[in-house]
Amino acid sequence: MIVNSIYNKVVVDTGPLYEFLLLRFIDRTGFESFKKYLSYVTSDAEKQDVLKDCFLRFHNILTTPGVISEINAHIGKESKGPKLKTYSKEFKNFWAQTIEYFIEKNVQEEIIRLIEQNQILTVNHGPVDTSIIDLALRQSAIVFTSDMKLYSEYYKTKQPEIKWLILNQQGEILEQ
Repeated sequence: MIVNSIYNKVVVDTGPLYEFLLLRFIDRTGFESFKKYLSYVTSDAEKQDVLKDCFLRFHNILTTPGVISEINAHIGKESKGPKLKTYSKEFKNFWAQTIEYFIEKNVQEEIIRLIEQNQILTVNHGPVDTSIIDLALRQSAIVFTSDMKLYSEYYKTKQPEIKWLILNQQGEILEQ
């Protein structure tokens, strides 16, 4: 787990960003029932604190519009369920708080056009994951993901080296 590392540039993938934004939303609203939508740091308060602290250590956070779209899909799926219909106002609040966080931390969204992406990676991993890798390479940034398959497949390709932070299924953050 990360303890004392400070990171200059980090490209954040859907999993860790969604978990962090959801934790931030829960902290600010008190809607503890929303913890059931956490996938990695579920009920472990210590791991939740490590994830929140990790985001505090990022100086420059980068992501892609594809990641934002995937977060929206998560919210959309969950907000349409019968148990969450009454929470639609809160999920609007989630987006308002997300925008506030992006402004506060100056989170940068970078577009990596499909035709500019590494074609082999795009075919194998899709445009969202490939845009994250391409952005990290262009910006000399670390990738923060929960997608262990993406990390292991990229590692096998012997492509240019990227440093990785992995949020694993146990809610631990690993440096690779």
